[in-house]
Amino acid sequence: CIRDSFASYIIGYAKKNEVEVIVDDVTKTEVVIQGELGIEVEYDEILKGINGYISYQQDRYGYKIPDTPEENVPAVDGSDIYLTIDANIQRIIEAEVNKVVDEYEPEWLTINVMDAKTGDILGSVSEPSFDPNKLNLTNYENPLTSFVYEPGSVMKIFTYMCAMEKGTYKGDDTYKSGSIDIEGTKIYDWNRVGWGEITYDHGFEMSSNVGTVNIMQNFLTKDDLKQCLTNYGFGSTTGIELPRELSGSLVFNYPVEVAAASYGQGITTTPIQQLQALSIIANDGYMIKPNIVSKIVSNGEVTYERTIEKSNRLVSHNTVEQIKQLMYNAVNN
Repeated sequence: CIRDSFASYIIGYAKKNEVEVIVDDVTKTEVVIQGELGIEVEYDEILKGINGYISYQQDRYGYKIPDTPEENVPAVDGSDIYLTIDANIQRIIEAEVNKVVDEYEPEWLTINVMDAKTGDILGSVSEPSFDPNKLNLTNYENPLTSFVYEPGSVMKIFTYMCAMEKGTYKGDDTYKSGSIDIEGTKIYDWNRVGWGEITYDHGFEMSSNVGTVNIMQNFLTKDDLKQCLTNYGFGSTTGIELPRELSGSLVFNYPVEVAAASYGQGITTTPIQQLQALSIIANDGYMIKPNIVSKIVSNGEVTYERTIEKSNRLVSHNTVEQIKQLMYNAVNN
């Protein structure tokens, strides 16, 4: 099943626009094709190439005057840009999005697939989307890179990982789940009553908000958490080859804000940041930069070829193995 909007936010679109140009001190209006979204706008200059022309003198009837100077400038083709998108994976997730939209009618939805070892984006779908042939857009930004949101409980992975890396985390220690009071504000677990006295390891499996708040009370400081999240790529752009990427926000200062940040509320991230940060776990503590462009070919010559960009070690092997075990337990226990 291929939608008319196949990878539309990634590819983007170009359209004809009228622009004013000055030629020999004379202002003229020309019609040009300009990229306005996605790869089309990010690489507009090298995609459009250079127009060719023939210049000569002509008589009053429009015929060329013999034996007069003539200038012939050939056109230069634009570059070819090869994406990292895998067409088969793209088709699969496009079909899944169709099913979800038909059954649940979500306000918005995005599914993105990244090769954790290379950073290549293999598939990216968003809904609502648009047909580039009709330009029936309701949103002019790509949710993968240009939409920030409160990530919620997925951030517990990074709070736990930060405490493990600091060396203060004690997974067998226990806390009282259900609720906790932070300066007069009650914070609850998702079922509001909790699971009684449980270990921090079990709290991860149950996605306990109170567990991560207790981690901030006992194992981490505000500065610890902010530094970890910054190291993991949150709060700054990834540098993927797409326009208007947003950085999100890691603003939390007061105790209640710090508590909320530990389980992903009050801060904002982008989907591409989540993929990049999770690559730390897939690469034994090293973070991989995301890519959407595989190579660029200009006039038959490869002028750019993506390389794998890996960070310095951010997390130890032991921490990675520990967080992987907790993630496995969360799914399988």
